[in-house]
Amino acid sequence: METARILIAVKEEHERNQMADLLDAYSGFTVAGQTGGGADALRMAMEKSPDVIICDLFLPEYDALAILEQLRCMSLTRLPKVIVVSSVTVESMIQKAFLKGADDYILKPVNGEILIRRICDLLGLPVRPEPDHSI
Repeated sequence: METARILIAVKEEHERNQMADLLDAYSGFTVAGQTGGGADALRMAMEKSPDVIICDLFLPEYDALAILEQLRCMSLTRLPKVIVVSSVTVESMIQKAFLKGADDYILKPVNGEILIRRICDLLGLPVRPEPDHSI
């Protein structure tokens, strides 16, 4: 894999921008797109074929659980890895995300180093040390 294409679907614009800045600065990652809505996230997943989708648990139109269901119904050449991000710590909600197909779940505020490590782990990429950032 030359460069990992990442789609950021996070409701809060400042969080999206911080994630995009962090990921764009990390060589080996390209932000394929950003959105604050679930419908746009699904459209962009079809159009841009990301390797990873970072998805807020709660988005307008479709939440992460609905997006996970829809991704499995779409005719994609390969399913992207999905990292759900949320401040929700309720165990049943976290379990629901994994049962619907989430590959990882990261609590907000998202630590940039943890996010990079998790993406690298999901894609089988080596991790290079980077400065610690919270998003």
